[in-house]
Amino acid sequence: MPDISDHILLTLGKQSYSPVKPKVLFKRMNLGEDVYPEFRKAVRVLIHAGKVVQGRNNTLKLGESAGAMLGTYRRTAGGKGFVRLDTKPGDGFLPDVLIRDGREMDAANGDRVMVKLSRKSTNLENAKGEIIKIIERGTR
Repeated sequence: MPDISDHILLTLGKQSYSPVKPKVLFKRMNLGEDVYPEFRKAVRVLIHAGKVVQGRNNTLKLGESAGAMLGTYRRTAGGKGFVRLDTKPGDGFLPDVLIRDGREMDAANGDRVMVKLSRKSTNLENAKGEIIKIIERGTR
């Protein structure tokens, strides 16, 4: 049997999947009741890694399909905040995401964050978004 976290990601990535709560997802996957603690741990790890996002009512979605992306937060001397998105080899150029005042949670310079885009970039303006989760602190 493949790793349980891979099985969860495959299930969430199906075209026919609609967001459900973790317990319902577990029942739909037909894994057997003795695997439930391992399933819960795998879901927590995937959420922490940013591969899975909890939406409204704690429903589960794939991170990228929910509009959430990972990156590093930076604040300029003028007070504006930006997130430099993580890129993969085939992605090409991804512009920085402007984080409006009040939408940065309590992120500090160097923090790895999950950002949800509210507007994509154009030729004239940067993408805009808000930080929905701080994954890892850059400083102590």
